[in-house]
Amino acid sequence: MTFNTALSGLRAANTDLEVTGNNIANASTTGFKRSRAEFGDVYANSLVGSGNNQAGSGVLVNAIAQQFDQGNVSFTDNSLDLAINGTGFFILADVSGATTFTRAGYFGLDESGYITNNGGSRLQGFLPTGSGTGVGGTPDDLQVQVGDLPPAATGQVDLLFNLDARDDSPLVTTFDPNDADTFNSSTSLTIFDSRGQSHVLSTYYVKSPFEDNVWNMYNYIPNGDGNLQNVIGAGSVSGAEEALATAANTAGQAALTAVGVAETDAVTSAGAFSAANALAVTDSLELAQAALIAARDAATTTNSFNEYQAALDSINTALGLGTGPVNGGFQDALNVTEAQAILDEINSNNPNALALATAAATTSADISAAKTAGLTVPYFELTFGTDGTLQSSDPATLNIDNWNPEGANQSSSDGSTVTASDFIVDIGTSTQFGSDFAVATVDQDGFATGQLSGLEINNTGEVFARYTNGEALILGQVAMASFANEQGLSPQGDTSWAQSFESGEPVVGAPLTSTLGAIQSGALEESNVDLSEELVRLIVAQRNFQANAKTIETADTVTQAIINIR
Repeated sequence: MTFNTALSGLRAANTDLEVTGNNIANASTTGFKRSRAEFGDVYANSLVGSGNNQAGSGVLVNAIAQQFDQGNVSFTDNSLDLAINGTGFFILADVSGATTFTRAGYFGLDESGYITNNGGSRLQGFLPTGSGTGVGGTPDDLQVQVGDLPPAATGQVDLLFNLDARDDSPLVTTFDPNDADTFNSSTSLTIFDSRGQSHVLSTYYVKSPFEDNVWNMYNYIPNGDGNLQNVIGAGSVSGAEEALATAANTAGQAALTAVGVAETDAVTSAGAFSAANALAVTDSLELAQAALIAARDAATTTNSFNEYQAALDSINTALGLGTGPVNGGFQDALNVTEAQAILDEINSNNPNALALATAAATTSADISAAKTAGLTVPYFELTFGTDGTLQSSDPATLNIDNWNPEGANQSSSDGSTVTASDFIVDIGTSTQFGSDFAVATVDQDGFATGQLSGLEINNTGEVFARYTNGEALILGQVAMASFANEQGLSPQGDTSWAQSFESGEPVVGAPLTSTLGAIQSGALEESNVDLSEELVRLIVAQRNFQANAKTIETADTVTQAIINIR
């Protein structure tokens, strides 16, 4: 019996040596968790009890328990190296869909942009929602889109400013953005159209000469000539219909386009040409197509023009946001681009028509308004209370509708309505105090095309892609899992574990929720093996082995003595 007892001790000591040796071997393994051998004594049992005289039958290895205490965190230069500070595991899925769990956070990108570990298993996380501003749903493979970030047009401009209540209204009452004497203050901001091209939005503030607490706010964007064109804002802004007089008889159709207005409808007509909507101060009217000109005499090259005259209707100046008088004007150029010469047989008894001769020159034609009227420039009216806070009846969020970006194809030869851009200006809690003009906030949400420049992961596991245009796009959030019994997890190699009956079902959540720890980007969790402690355990296991071997040697000596009795 003594031999069996000593033999069980040898087995136990050998297991202890194996566990300790494995700990020492993985002292530098990222995310490794040390183990320890746990032993139990052995006693014989009987139905009637064994009393107090049992010597015992040796030792058994009850368990090899994993120790999931926190390892030291070391920092790296790779933003995809992740460490967990606290409890929890990263969730991995292999190509077959099998799920494992790990604390080893060395990750990288594969050829498809998926975040994977060295074994090719993909890191699981919560994907972005439809709005692109949050994450949620069931965990899935996290992927980084390595392509360019497409541009986005400005949708909102945030302005927070203080207007100086001590200012006087300008002496020059006709506002001109190019004349600093016609406004009190101004600010500017770069905005973007849907193609990612930048434009400067200039805002001018003019104190009303009639009321101390009322200001007029003008918004301007440069046009293609470098001149400022007014951006019409929120409210019911009626159009100004203008009929033109011209000396050219246009027997064919031509598209007339009003450029830079609130709604740039192109109107096609065979008779009078009209712009159906409001005209801003810098607008021009263009005859976009060639016209057929009738000639009276086939024997000469002198063309005669039928008179064309149309009256200018009254201009509707009802602007819901306020108006200011400006002068209107027109360019008087007519461009004849192409025609074809066709000579019919001349009949002396009847007049015959001579078709147009080929021409490609630019000729002048008189285009003038049959009646003049004062066009108006719309503006926002801001009213402040006696305490300096914004009390305007207009909303604090101002709509800028039908902005036509410079360089876009804003004309249509068939006379259809051109689609333009919209954005809003949020002036929030702007004030009028007796202090210098100051801008506290000036921001907008548009951007140009950007190339991927890097990845960032915060302590809640949110993964952001950084682009060269300064934008950041959320790609997802790292998912983590916890277990009721971590020691019940089944080791799978590659510093990973699988759930088992003893571990229970995983509880999945985001970092820093419930009992889950935080994510540290650019860092790795080292093994929690303490080498000095393991070396002491190694010595103890060695002594235990030697002692049990000595027990066998002693038992053998005693047995030999019994055999030698004669």
